[in-house]
Amino acid sequence: MNYNDKQLIAYGGFGKIYKIPNNKSSKWYALKEIDINSVIEKYLKESPHQQRKYTVDLSIRDKIYLSLINEALIMKQLNHINIVKLINYNIIKNNDKDSSEKLCITMEYSSFGSLYQLIKSFKHQNGIPEFITCGITCQLLDGINYLSNKSIIHGDIKASNILIFNNGIIKICDFGLSFQWDDQNNDDYNDDHNRNNNKRLQKIVMNGSAYWLAPEIILHKMASPKSDIWSLGATIIEMLTGIPPFGNFNPLIACHKVGIGEKINYPINISNNCKEFLNMCFEFQPTIRARAKTLLNTKWILSGNRKVLQYVDGLYDNEEEGEEDMMDNDKRTILEEFKEKDDSFSDWIDDDFSSLSLTTKNIYETIDSITLDELKKLTIARKPVDIQSLHKDNKFTVHFIHTIETQNIKRCVELFRIGQEYLRKYPTELETICLKGFLFLISCSNRDKTVPYTFMEEVIAVVVDTLGTKGSEWLSIVGIT
Repeated sequence: MNYNDKQLIAYGGFGKIYKIPNNKSSKWYALKEIDINSVIEKYLKESPHQQRKYTVDLSIRDKIYLSLINEALIMKQLNHINIVKLINYNIIKNNDKDSSEKLCITMEYSSFGSLYQLIKSFKHQNGIPEFITCGITCQLLDGINYLSNKSIIHGDIKASNILIFNNGIIKICDFGLSFQWDDQNNDDYNDDHNRNNNKRLQKIVMNGSAYWLAPEIILHKMASPKSDIWSLGATIIEMLTGIPPFGNFNPLIACHKVGIGEKINYPINISNNCKEFLNMCFEFQPTIRARAKTLLNTKWILSGNRKVLQYVDGLYDNEEEGEEDMMDNDKRTILEEFKEKDDSFSDWIDDDFSSLSLTTKNIYETIDSITLDELKKLTIARKPVDIQSLHKDNKFTVHFIHTIETQNIKRCVELFRIGQEYLRKYPTELETICLKGFLFLISCSNRDKTVPYTFMEEVIAVVVDTLGTKGSEWLSIVGIT
């Protein structure tokens, strides 16, 4: 393998994804490259404990380090047709003078992309037909059952983590959130969750993807192989409709709906066997939810055709029997032009302010009618009279919600900056803008690097200090901490 002749194809949560040639054959491999030091420093910098200058245990660095290589250690154990195969992994040091390290995980390469891409190709039908969905699910279930038998929880089953290979083979990938389930009975694990001495209870953090999370994870109870079954059900809904359950809501509201057991709507045109299968996936109590091995014997799966995508080559206009990647010119251009943006808050804000004077006595009362440049000149409302001006007639919150709905991220940044002390004083108003999608909006913008770290630190501090544990959970759900 030639690591120098690599082609960038995607960005992951922790690093970059390349395709690299195998010099001994015409095959390609996928290479996930993670800058270990950058991830550790980013985690420590964004940690609320680090912000408040608490003493950070040095062992935290070791734990983060181990969590990064966990993906490779999990994959090393796996050998199944429906699981992406690990080729090798290694840790590379740049040079003697530079102490930075990169974790390189080499895996099978999919020339046909992810299941998510296939779903989007059916956008004119608002989802994949049921018979194709069923055939794909048969293969997914085979892979999940294999993981369950090895007491491994994937933790992030969704369409974008499922790849399509030649002859329509479906393979589960991205084991970055996976872990070994602490159960000694691989064949038929004990469902008794309530014993005080149950050593199988797992310490769960709010990782994973919000729309696919099982209720027990959202409620911080425990995770088991049955958590992947819920995520499988959510992925089936994603295939059938184009979006996961509650996908038309922001992640906080979606998690709330799952956490309180709100009924998931199914497409009206699916078969009764499919509905029965989904009901078994979406049992709220994991003790009642079906195991993978049980689902393999349902009518819907027994009627499915695992080879439904065997002529997948015909779905894509690829050269050399699909060995060329699916990225179009627009996507390639975006990746090639991607550059790290300056995280300086002062550089990010436009310095070309207008000369309009802001000397109005109750300027905070008219905050909804002034321009972005005028907002930038306002200081944080700290005086009681200024805070009460923001609170008058609930105008500030109403305008903030309208700004969120229009996805005007720059105005949202200024409103939060100006009103942060007001939001600390009135936590119900902070809850309202969070539930209306503020955290989700800035989380997306943070991933796109359109908001600076300094602003994210302000948000984390206000939300955690004001809303406590609930605020921390909300931040975790949208992927901010």
